[in-house]
Amino acid sequence: MTDNAQAPADTIYARLGGAAGIQALVDRFYAVMDELPEAYGIRKMHPDLPRANESLFKFLSGWFGGPPLFEQERGHPRLRARHFPFRIGPAERDQWMLCMRTALEEQVPDLDLRGAIHGAFEGMATHIINTEAPKPPPPPLVENELDVIDELARPGVASIIELGCGAARVARELLDRHAGAHVTALEVDAVQHARNLAEPRKRLQFIAAGAQAIPCADASFDLALMLKSLHHVPVPLMGTALAEVARVVKPGGQLYVSEPMYEGPFNDIVKLYNDEGEVRAAAQAALDAALESGAWTELIAGRFDAPRVFASFAEFEARMMRPSFADHQIDAAKLAEVRAAFEPHLGPDGARFRQPMIVRLLLRAGGDTAAQVAA
Repeated sequence: MTDNAQAPADTIYARLGGAAGIQALVDRFYAVMDELPEAYGIRKMHPDLPRANESLFKFLSGWFGGPPLFEQERGHPRLRARHFPFRIGPAERDQWMLCMRTALEEQVPDLDLRGAIHGAFEGMATHIINTEAPKPPPPPLVENELDVIDELARPGVASIIELGCGAARVARELLDRHAGAHVTALEVDAVQHARNLAEPRKRLQFIAAGAQAIPCADASFDLALMLKSLHHVPVPLMGTALAEVARVVKPGGQLYVSEPMYEGPFNDIVKLYNDEGEVRAAAQAALDAALESGAWTELIAGRFDAPRVFASFAEFEARMMRPSFADHQIDAAKLAEVRAAFEPHLGPDGARFRQPMIVRLLLRAGGDTAAQVAA
């Protein structure tokens, strides 16, 4: 086929209007690349725009079903090989596609044709990627979450409430670190609450209650802690629970929330018998809704990894699969399934996991925001 030969009517070449239509698309594509600040990275790879314009026009002529001008002049395009000298990653692909998408929207009014061309370009641009985007460094491994609380919040303040304290390990250690602090610790698990009461200590009050109905006066606390507990609140009551926290925290006080993320090898094992994907997502949605209500503003959102260590599967079973606050309906078949997933992680020193955590620190409206951020 020569440059002047008639292309079949059903080709993209013909539907675009032949050489004139393709040239108009290419011209606009490189004009957009030259204009958009967002395309600066890909523009630097095209120092000679007229030459790039000519090459792309000749390639598209044949690729779209018209005269194979590029092949006649240079042979097989071998696009990936021709682009090896350049570092092309997802960011460069996205910049290139931004320019082409803009040009298509302006030059191709036929929506079906535009969609077909866009899909073809997207596949081609992805094929040319030869450099993966750099992976962000892993979140820090934090042996003791109280170190994070110390860094981000203000646990040395006088009045703290922990909602869902469990065995109250964090509450007790917090009091050891901060002589001026007082902690009110709520727990809904009756068995665990009884154990907590059996080990009293000064400046620590235990109450059998849930976050959705806090038996404390308004504006009583400087800091509220919810450590892996919000997703245990029934989903319909999560909003109520956060409203209750807002009620009992003083204006200018803080709410520290940490929640496990739904990812990683540890989660893959736990979800075999206790899939918390929906409730963990609901917890984050409830926090977003609380922010939208105006009761809080978000100071910090971050991540860390928490170590989870088990000497044996028997310890994992006792601690994780048979807690006092829930019945996971573990039968022999389920136990065997979870064991099979767990045991490949066992080594000479047991099984060690990194559990990804998300932390959000919220500021109660009504206080001196600048002073709280500075603190």
